[in-house]
Amino acid sequence: MRGGYLNQGQAPTPAECDSFLQGPALNANGYVPTPLGVGLASGYTWAETGGLAPHAFASEIGIATGKGHNLSINQGYLFKTPFHLTGW
Repeated sequence: MRGGYLNQGQAPTPAECDSFLQGPALNANGYVPTPLGVGLASGYTWAETGGLAPHAFASEIGIATGKGHNLSINQGYLFKTPFHLTGW
């Protein structure tokens, strides 16, 4: 489970959130376990349609369970779900 934010100094506008959630993206994700079985999970996303603007990048951090370390880099496509999830 991770929570995230767009990497910019102020809260994003609805238009910035919408543009981030539509189009190709490059993601880097990782997980480091602890002896207790719960570890740190993190991710970083570049929404390529935003160019190099601050709102084109997002960071996430959270907790996860599992065995072994994990690091992945992948290309994907971001899209909005048909239902709305409320932010924090």
